[in-house]
Amino acid sequence: MFTALLFAVLRLKAVKAYPVAAGVFFLALVFGSLTVNFETRPLIDEVTLLVASVMAYLGLAYIGTRLPLTYNYPSWIASGFVLLSLSVIDWPYGYGLAVLFALLAYVVANQTKDAWQNGVGHVAVLFAISQIPVDPLSFGDQFRSILYALVIAGLWFVKRQQVPHQRFFGIVVYVMFVLYTIGTYETYRFNDQSYAVSVFGLTLATTAFIVLLVRTHEEAVWRKYWQLVLFFAAAGVFVTYTLIVMELPFYAALDQTDRSTTLSVAYILLSFVLVAIGRIRGTAAWRLSGLLLLSVSAVKLLLFDLSFLSLIQKAFVFIGFGIVAFIISRTYFKKRES
Repeated sequence: MFTALLFAVLRLKAVKAYPVAAGVFFLALVFGSLTVNFETRPLIDEVTLLVASVMAYLGLAYIGTRLPLTYNYPSWIASGFVLLSLSVIDWPYGYGLAVLFALLAYVVANQTKDAWQNGVGHVAVLFAISQIPVDPLSFGDQFRSILYALVIAGLWFVKRQQVPHQRFFGIVVYVMFVLYTIGTYETYRFNDQSYAVSVFGLTLATTAFIVLLVRTHEEAVWRKYWQLVLFFAAAGVFVTYTLIVMELPFYAALDQTDRSTTLSVAYILLSFVLVAIGRIRGTAAWRLSGLLLLSVSAVKLLLFDLSFLSLIQKAFVFIGFGIVAFIISRTYFKKRES
């Protein structure tokens, strides 16, 4: 019935009826997904649901190329139903089927000349990584972070199978990856387990982000969104650097006060590095980022951390902070008149 309905839409060139027909079939797929998810169903029902969703995706991708449409969004929604079907049936090798679906989406993109279908493939790859069967709180669970990082770097640097606005798509995925890493870290910390592998994956993704901005900061694509992109980059560097410090061998043995002080000192050192990079590259954004981080770290150090330190520790902190601040001020204002 769905095929006959879409055939009529195609013959009549009924563009407005196209999303309506697709929506009717989507309701059927939702009902089928709920039935398979909440009831014990035979294998044939699960296969039927998956095949129907794949057929819907292929059919809508084909019909969208035959109708005068600017964006074939029903086919993109249909891809979501394919991934929904894979998550509902929950087969042990579902991640492999997700990879095959990603390859199918890339083929569809090349055949239909619809670059947005590449985005379907990218999402399917990310879904496949999330479906890899690994034990929680294990090395395999952390290894997925490295796979995510490689995919994110690929979205920025690999030119094949690109989707429009792919860099911004990669930034969105990167921000979600940072939030995912922060949330997962708390679980590992609660169970007193190392989080080094995941931190290494986040370091790869953040390094790739910085390299991308250094190489392409003058391109026109960034002009309207440069400040927002810099904010995400700064937040990513801050989170990555914090997790690296927390994974240092001596950090776990410190008490809560010493941990807070260690982070403050580490942020001051990072601010010094940022200001130095800004001076070397002649970029104000790096220098201002370093000075902002220095100001925030100084307020945290002076108003909170120092109140819990001994007199000798306070002396060393003040001396170190004064040296860093003096060097930055001399470096930053040395050639101000010229």
